[in-house]
Amino acid sequence: MNRKPESGPLVCSSTAGQAALDLVMTRLTAGQPTRLPVSVEVFNTPVVNAFALPGGFIVLTRGLLDFVTGEGELIGVLAHEIGHIEARHNVSGMVKRGAAGFLIGLFFGDAIGGLASIGMAEGLLNAAYSRDMEAQADAAAIQRMQRAGIDPAAVHEFFARLAEKETDALAHIFTIIGTHPASAERAAQFAAAAKSGQPVLTAMQWQALKRICGPAQAARARK
Repeated sequence: MNRKPESGPLVCSSTAGQAALDLVMTRLTAGQPTRLPVSVEVFNTPVVNAFALPGGFIVLTRGLLDFVTGEGELIGVLAHEIGHIEARHNVSGMVKRGAAGFLIGLFFGDAIGGLASIGMAEGLLNAAYSRDMEAQADAAAIQRMQRAGIDPAAVHEFFARLAEKETDALAHIFTIIGTHPASAERAAQFAAAAKSGQPVLTAMQWQALKRICGPAQAARARK
């Protein structure tokens, strides 16, 4: 049996939150057309994750929205996932991730949830090439943000906080086997790409996006 979200529907939606998310995507793609239309949905799960699926779909999680501290961090994540889509990384790894997620689910069950299984599978079984893919997507994200007039340096704080968490046992294993570039290394790359830019969202629009999953998330967003 699949684990259900803590409250509310699986896919989060609010008029104001979706409008803010659409505005971000418009800014990221204006003058920089993608090879196919890209759409974004927010899943109501506390897992901190984001991933691209075949067909131009990007999934963000409520946990990720809780984790980011400003629009620049979230925009960097979205630009990174667009980079994966443009390079077709999501197509080449999808079968492996799905099969591995199923196997990990058999061992861990509902204790970690379906999205977490996918994330673990991606890290553990795609070690041979995911490091290069992540580096390519990071570089593409920096270029896309700069061309959109958005400062990539904001993403530095996102990876800096992730670096602090890499002492956790599972994250440490991921680092040892080289599944992804170290978060500290990625933080430095985005910091070095600093470029002045203009905000995409107003403070009210940003809060609407943070609250897209409903009242419970609104309380967390105020903390």
